[in-house]
Amino acid sequence: RARACEVAVASNAAACELKLGKHEECVSRCNFVLKLEPSNVKALYRKAQALRALGEDAEESPEAVLRQAASLDPGDAAIQKELANIARQRRREKDLEKHVAKKMLG
Repeated sequence: RARACEVAVASNAAACELKLGKHEECVSRCNFVLKLEPSNVKALYRKAQALRALGEDAEESPEAVLRQAASLDPGDAAIQKELANIARQRRREKDLEKHVAKKMLG
């Protein structure tokens, strides 16, 4: 029971840190939750959101974390939406690279 409370409090604190833009703190808090409860889908989702916000400074791939969450809860629409956003962003970046290369060579 005490562990469940600890997980709930830490998970809620991670949500607050995410909303406040404290992304590194959010990742750290989510890692704490995941040590106690490795299959906590909310912690994985919040961690992935914080990692995306960190961008190039992220130490882990947000997509890999989201895929882990999706394997635990394949029907979660928010996780699927975030994965689709990452794929869309990747396509946009690839298209931009092609456009820039074409201008440089053409």
